[in-house]
Amino acid sequence: MKVISVIASFLLMLCLGGVYAWSIFVPLLKAELGFSSTQTQILIGSTLGIFALTMTVSGRLEQRFGPRLVASLSGFCLFLAYFLASKTQGEFSLLLLTISLLAGLATGFGYVVCLVVPAKNFPNHKGLAVGISLSGFGAGAILLSHYIKSLMEIQSDISILTIFFKVSLVYGMAALIAIPFLKYDRDQEKGSIQPSVSAISILSNPGFAILFFTLFSASFAGLLVLSNIKPLILSFSFSEKTATLGISLYAFGNMSGRVVYGYLVDKLGGYKTTISSFSGLIFFLSFLSFVPQNELFMYVILFGTGFSYGGFFILMPMYTASIFGVNQLGAVYPFVFLAYGLAGIFGPLSAGFLFDFSHSYQFSLAISILICCLGLYIFIRNRKLI
Repeated sequence: MKVISVIASFLLMLCLGGVYAWSIFVPLLKAELGFSSTQTQILIGSTLGIFALTMTVSGRLEQRFGPRLVASLSGFCLFLAYFLASKTQGEFSLLLLTISLLAGLATGFGYVVCLVVPAKNFPNHKGLAVGISLSGFGAGAILLSHYIKSLMEIQSDISILTIFFKVSLVYGMAALIAIPFLKYDRDQEKGSIQPSVSAISILSNPGFAILFFTLFSASFAGLLVLSNIKPLILSFSFSEKTATLGISLYAFGNMSGRVVYGYLVDKLGGYKTTISSFSGLIFFLSFLSFVPQNELFMYVILFGTGFSYGGFFILMPMYTASIFGVNQLGAVYPFVFLAYGLAGIFGPLSAGFLFDFSHSYQFSLAISILICCLGLYIFIRNRKLI
């Protein structure tokens, strides 16, 4: 049953990971609904911000009521997000309330469950178990992008609102399958559970600020690219087909990075793997900022960027568990994850704003590289705090 719980976590993450395919919606939102680049990034930025904020609540709900109740909230909100979005007639304010608010809530509820269940079921191999579970986030982007592509090939004039409706049905059914298996032995754990650590003690811990800025700097770059992959590739004068494949390769890299780094952190420890993740992210972003002219080269860059960024989603929970204890992971990690939420707002929004201003992504990519370099420097200088 423990193995099945990891598979169920992976399945729910497949649904939640659709947010990583957001850039496939961007050209449709602009062409069909007349949205600006900034508006499309406000939608995804709000989703990611609400996602991170929700985790601060969902972690404590999971501790009190167990994983299946919180997972049920996740599945229900995810279904409603896309179902109600299909009824909005394309109104920007209503899409903020559906896609941004409800999908953000769904992701925040479900992500904690898919992090905690594998970690508690496999305490001696939590890096690999959590890595497999969270890899579903990247796989979800691959599946959603190709599902939408197939819908558009079958019906070339399909509207984005119809796409939202069809996505809601798929996500609703998948969540129903996964939720019953998301559990761990709470009775066995009762004797070792400690009272939830307070927010003040979390924020005042000297290692918290390092983890927070490390995740923020990596996520600023990773989410900036992720939320704009399709328009970014199209701005390089490549085809729609190339853009869709680029989304999949970034997501596949992100998925692979979570599994590989999950294995490596169990074997090598956090410091070396964090340096590796940061170095890879800076390296591939640098090449991406020079406007690749060759498709194969661009695919390698996108895969490498996603792979390097994926490592942080294993490293940050592992650092959190080592500082505060694995039993406090669900309550503490959401506060660290607020850095992801902030990055999810400022990274995509800065890319959208700068593109509307300059018609280029080069400025925002340069900013993301600088922030990553700063994050790496601060991490190395303060390694003893974590």
